[in-house]
Amino acid sequence: MANIFRSYLKFHNTEIEIKCSDNLVLSIKEVQTHLSFLENKLSKSVKLYLKNYLETGQINRKQLVQQCNTSLFTEFQRSIFPPLLCQRDTLTYSDLSNLAFGSPNYARAIGNALNKNPFPFIIPCHLVISSNPKNIGGFVMGRDIKQDLIKLETTRKHSKERVIR
Repeated sequence: MANIFRSYLKFHNTEIEIKCSDNLVLSIKEVQTHLSFLENKLSKSVKLYLKNYLETGQINRKQLVQQCNTSLFTEFQRSIFPPLLCQRDTLTYSDLSNLAFGSPNYARAIGNALNKNPFPFIIPCHLVISSNPKNIGGFVMGRDIKQDLIKLETTRKHSKERVIR
């Protein structure tokens, strides 16, 4: 049986668990309490990446996703997650459906698949929003955190654009 390692990180009032095997990230999720845990090099590394991201808005998702156990993704998830790795701004569920399938007809199925994303932050499902301006859409860690993450990324993007000009 493989060893399981955990690291914990706090964002606002949310406790986030990073669960790893010897060489793969298994999940990143909100937890209510710490389990007894043992960290390894990978769990510590991912924790530092995420801590830096939550402080600066900067993250190398393509590098991090290579360390994630993506073998459990469905074929549908394999179709929608890659276009998200390149995202730096919000898009609607219909927009993502168009990117992945050339049609807006899979928006609801995309919402359901994103709700099962085991690697929030790395696969940025928080950037996918509802086309209804009164409802940004759901997020596994809650809408308040979704809004904060969107603000974090878009603030970083706009401040970077100001520096370049």
